[in-house]
Amino acid sequence: MPSELTNAPSPMAKSIAGMVGEWFTGPNPVNLEQLAALIDRRMERFAASRLSAPTEDAVEAVAREPWIQTYSGKKFFPSAPKTEDVDILDIAHALSMLCRYGGHCKQFYSVAEHSVHASYAVASEHALWALLHDASEAYLVDVPRPIKPLLTGYKELEAGIMRAVCGRFGLPNDQPEDVARVDKALLYDERVANMAIAPEAWSTDAPPVGAKLLFLSPPDAEAAFLARFNELCPQHARAAIAALPTPPGGGEAMREAAGWAFQPRVHEWIIACFGAEIGADKVERNHRFLEEALEAVQSLGCTASEAHQLVDYVYGRPVGDPRQEVGGVLNTLAALCTAAGIDMVECGEAELRRVWTKVEQIRAKQAAKPKHSPLPGPSLPTPPQEG
Repeated sequence: MPSELTNAPSPMAKSIAGMVGEWFTGPNPVNLEQLAALIDRRMERFAASRLSAPTEDAVEAVAREPWIQTYSGKKFFPSAPKTEDVDILDIAHALSMLCRYGGHCKQFYSVAEHSVHASYAVASEHALWALLHDASEAYLVDVPRPIKPLLTGYKELEAGIMRAVCGRFGLPNDQPEDVARVDKALLYDERVANMAIAPEAWSTDAPPVGAKLLFLSPPDAEAAFLARFNELCPQHARAAIAALPTPPGGGEAMREAAGWAFQPRVHEWIIACFGAEIGADKVERNHRFLEEALEAVQSLGCTASEAHQLVDYVYGRPVGDPRQEVGGVLNTLAALCTAAGIDMVECGEAELRRVWTKVEQIRAKQAAKPKHSPLPGPSLPTPPQEG
């Protein structure tokens, strides 16, 4: 750029000077050539200042960076995301409230549910990346794929937020090819299950994954997302749960999910309370289930003699199929609760809330128990037999 008034001004400066000159009329007309050269000089100084140390004005401009308030009450800067501002509770909640395809589908189908499906369809080492592959949309909303190239700067914002997400949860910045493939393949499953007949083939059509869409409500989708996250990244899940102001909760809608989401929410508590090893120990889980089942029937009038007779009867028969037997447990429990005038779902939710407040006591009780002892506390000596 010219630095002297005698130098020929640039075309941009001439254009600006011309517009400015139109504003000034009267006996002393503006010398447009000198004005254009002056504009060039100021532009040159501005360009040089951009390469120097930040001024107070520049610092203030950064402080005015646009931000959004998240579900948990944080300030999040989409154009300058910080790793420490990324919160799994914000991601799970926001994605559960976002409908895929800009809402152009037959039923509400959340980004959170889509993400859970993706996490199960990839190789296990990529499952966490798949679960979080749309995490940027928690802060940018879900923009349909064909529209993204039309939005200037969107891809850069998306990439910046994903780098912060990856840094927060220890993931590589580059999306695994397996995740990209499954994300694309799910489009077919979702389109067939939840959209009108396409006017023509989509450019993204790929062999389907075979996912069965559940059309979870936002609370159910949020609970399912958090439970899956807990399975894949328990250390961060425990930290997020500890940050909640009440026993996991953060609002009734997040935890009072119905149906199939109850099982992963119980698993979430098991992992937080005992850790993955004890949580996956079938011997331990068998003992604790039998204990609770006996306490339930005892409270409703079953005697010890009746219980012993049934133990001998069951163990005198062939071993059944686990899935069929679990189904039988749920059916007969529902029937028992109906006969007793008890709402089994309400009781389950109330107990889950209660045990979240007793984690330390339950953990200490477990630590005092010999491994694989059927009794919940230290083993007691066998009483002497009479006769």
